[in-house]
Amino acid sequence: MMFSLLGIIPPGHDRDRALAELVRLLSGEGMQRFPRIEWIAHVRLLIRRFMTGPDREWVFKALTRSGDPVMAAYAQVEAIVGQRQ
Repeated sequence: MMFSLLGIIPPGHDRDRALAELVRLLSGEGMQRFPRIEWIAHVRLLIRRFMTGPDREWVFKALTRSGDPVMAAYAQVEAIVGQRQ
């Protein structure tokens, strides 16, 4: 549901807050709440949804700054690989 909200909330404070909350959920309790494969699927969905378009850097910066080394590394790899495709 949060993924859908990011697509419809207009750019601004509320949208930034929604992304921050989603990243916080995934980087914190998400690791305990979801099985590992499901957790990475959520992270991958977020990255894939915003892989192209004007919000790409916004999402990748949030993941890189998340404090979670796996999410940060995944975003960095996708940013590099995505540029080559």
